[in-house]
Amino acid sequence: MKKILFFIIALFYFSTCFSQQVVDRKNKLTAFVTERYHTIIEANKEVKQGLYQALYNKTAIASGMYTNDKRIGVWLFYNKKGELLEKYEYDTNTLLYEAVEDTSSNMRYFVDAKINAADHVTKPIKIGGRYYAYIPYLRLFKLPPGSK
Repeated sequence: MKKILFFIIALFYFSTCFSQQVVDRKNKLTAFVTERYHTIIEANKEVKQGLYQALYNKTAIASGMYTNDKRIGVWLFYNKKGELLEKYEYDTNTLLYEAVEDTSSNMRYFVDAKINAADHVTKPIKIGGRYYAYIPYLRLFKLPPGSK
């Protein structure tokens, strides 16, 4: 009985001493979008691990999994109303679903070449959809002085 008790205590001691520290993170991407994810702290570096969500106010606009700081599996991207816009499989780099673009959208596409009848034209696709994928560009954009 003492051997079993000693084994359990030793097992508990070693599992807590050598485990990695997992921390929940919350980060503001824009005034309205916040990201929430788990991170493992190892040797002066943070590695995203597990569930990731980007929230517009409190509505998810992106949801998926990380393993060792790499996106894996199927990620879902939504609009600010919570309606599914895209489904993307990161393991195979495959777009599984894209919602029809709303006619009231401000996104416009122009072709700067002559289109022949044999040509096949598709619109550009940005993984993450119209709400989540363009956040890095929105943070870089600044209005010129004097414009409002």
